[in-house]
Amino acid sequence: LNVLNNEVQNIDQLLTNDVEKFCTTIVDVYSNVSKPILDIVILVQRLSSVYTGISTPGAMVAYLLVAGPILANARRPMTKLTVVETQLEGQLRYVHNRIISNCEEIAFYQGNYRCSNLPIL
Repeated sequence: LNVLNNEVQNIDQLLTNDVEKFCTTIVDVYSNVSKPILDIVILVQRLSSVYTGISTPGAMVAYLLVAGPILANARRPMTKLTVVETQLEGQLRYVHNRIISNCEEIAFYQGNYRCSNLPIL
C-alpha cells in the first residue's frame, strides 16, 4: 500500500474504527436475526393454539408486511447521515494526526494564532 498515493484517504480510520465497527456488526448479526425469528415462531405457535387459530398470526404478518416498507423508507435519510458522519470522523482524525505530528513546529512558529482563523477543512 503506497501511503504517499492519495487513492486511499484516512487509512488510520479504515484500520481502526471501521474494522471495529465491522466486527461488532458481524457479531451482532446472529443475535439480531436468530432471536427475532425464534420469537416469531414461538409466538405464532402459541397464538394459533390458544386463540382463534391462524387469523391472529395472519394479522401480525399483515402488520409486518405494511410496517416493514414504511420503516425502510424512514431509515434511508439516516443512512446518508451515517455516511456523512463517518467521512467527518475520518477528516477529524486526519487533521488531529497532522496536528500531533507537527505539534512542535506549530508551537515554535506560533501557528495557533494563524490556524485559529482558518477553517478546519
